[in-house]
Amino acid sequence: MPLCFPYVRFSSQKQADGNSVVRQSERIESFVTRYSLTVDTRLEDHGISSFRGANAKKGQLSGFLQRVRDGEIPHGSYLLIENWDRLSRQVLDASIEIFSDLIRSGIKIAVLDEDTVYDDLTSNSFIRAIVQFERAHSESLRKSDMSKASWRAKHKAMAEGAIATEKCPQWLVVKDGAWCKRDDICLHIEAMFSLAQTYGMAETGRRLNAQFGTSYKTHQIQYLLRNRRLIGEHSPVELSKEHGKNVPTGQVVEDYYPQVIPPATFEEVQTILKSRKPFSGRQDATNLNIFRNLLVCAECGGSTRFMLKSGKEYYYCTASMTGGCVDDQIRSIRGEFLRRVLFKFEHWTAIRDYIAAGSDVLKALKKEETVAVAKLTRLEAKADGLMNKFAAEDDEDKAETYVSLLTETRKGIATANADIDRIKHELASLDGAFALNDSNVDSFESMLTSDSEQARTDRQRLNRYLRGIFLNIELHFPTRKLVTQPIPALANRISPVVAYVQQPKDKRTGDDYGHHTWISKDQQALILKRIKARLRRAGIPSPTFQQVKPIYDDVVLSLLPKRKPRTQCKSKPRLVELPIELDGVIWEASDPFLK
Repeated sequence: MPLCFPYVRFSSQKQADGNSVVRQSERIESFVTRYSLTVDTRLEDHGISSFRGANAKKGQLSGFLQRVRDGEIPHGSYLLIENWDRLSRQVLDASIEIFSDLIRSGIKIAVLDEDTVYDDLTSNSFIRAIVQFERAHSESLRKSDMSKASWRAKHKAMAEGAIATEKCPQWLVVKDGAWCKRDDICLHIEAMFSLAQTYGMAETGRRLNAQFGTSYKTHQIQYLLRNRRLIGEHSPVELSKEHGKNVPTGQVVEDYYPQVIPPATFEEVQTILKSRKPFSGRQDATNLNIFRNLLVCAECGGSTRFMLKSGKEYYYCTASMTGGCVDDQIRSIRGEFLRRVLFKFEHWTAIRDYIAAGSDVLKALKKEETVAVAKLTRLEAKADGLMNKFAAEDDEDKAETYVSLLTETRKGIATANADIDRIKHELASLDGAFALNDSNVDSFESMLTSDSEQARTDRQRLNRYLRGIFLNIELHFPTRKLVTQPIPALANRISPVVAYVQQPKDKRTGDDYGHHTWISKDQQALILKRIKARLRRAGIPSPTFQQVKPIYDDVVLSLLPKRKPRTQCKSKPRLVELPIELDGVIWEASDPFLK
């Protein structure tokens, strides 16, 4: 039985809510039954127009056309369409090209409205296609012009103060032909502007959410604080053929919406925002943030923010600043300890391996580029010689041979050019990023902390070098674990670096049990006390730091909040470094350590 591919398309939500899909489906089922066809794949493009050929460039029809070109669809298969304009409403030559390509590829086109199957390019079928495609395009053009005229009329009505559409900002609704404020949202916005005059974006979000029990994110607050519709302004938009989306017309209709924020307050906040430059990505003057555009939170995948507070440096999970990470805790880490972690001891050795590997790749690519350019030069010279011989040759057989050789040579030139482009692309991601190979730890220690102009410049260069090596650096704030991810060009040549950020040790004991935001200092002390007591009962009278530490880590991590998990929670971590003295001792759940 022949295969068939039913194609259902509609371009608006109104058609989706109506009977467009049902009508097309019923006709398809009737045709399939009558001709005893086997449905292979049902193609559906929802909300995609055929006027500018969007359905032939993206969506399921596009995929079907590509499969036809690749020879994956058997000859004699059917494409079922309700009518001609389901296939295309483009200008005539583009529509005819789609129709002709399908027929030449052995695909039969069944137009269900006509109950007709087109399987050849006879004059009758060709003329019929021309007439129908021209009609479909003209109809779409007419509707497009009517739609533009309608929007122009609406824009004019808006300028005169009329409510032309019920689409409106989230803080307004239309009732009985008039604007009405949503008191709850307007109250949030008024409080937001009041807070923004004193606090930054993140703190404004935290205080606002705490006050009203809302969940505003930082980017939402930024959007609202800059939204001029809050002072009544409306900026009409229109569809741009060049950009393929709505763009502002440049017209501004004042006092179109009810004012929620007084213009003076709005402009005052704009001045404050400009002075703060939130989220602008501007490098701090000292260039202390060597991980700029690299460091991400391993738990939520979001960005981090570098901040200076009272002369101390901190990295924050941006999402945690407004309660948007995996729990409500603000996640931060001291910057000076994080900055140094990759450039000390075994971690610095690993970084040098990264840089050395990158340097080897760079050298190999430059050598490959030299070979490819030399090959291209030879092929171009060969092509010129063949052209000259062909032009001077009178013998047809020899001339034909030269044409064949010239064709092969030009294919070689195209391949060589493609190789050179690929190599240059890889070089662009690596070149200049590996000049640190011969540096030493001491020079880095000075460079990372010095306030000299040279040190600032070196830190900026270091950030550029790191971005040439790493795609990103993941930081797990609770455990202070840092993992590097290499750029694609180095992904198969080097392994990630895993490091742990060292915080200051306990001043009284010299032990470093770590800092955990989800337990208090009193809880930490209680856990340590209980662990040592159990170790003494297990036959270890004076437990050492090395014996207590792995048990402490296991207990504390088991208490990590599980709210808003990104993935399914795993079981409690195993004690992979359990002291030999404790081998065979069975430990209970972590709860008893806090009781």
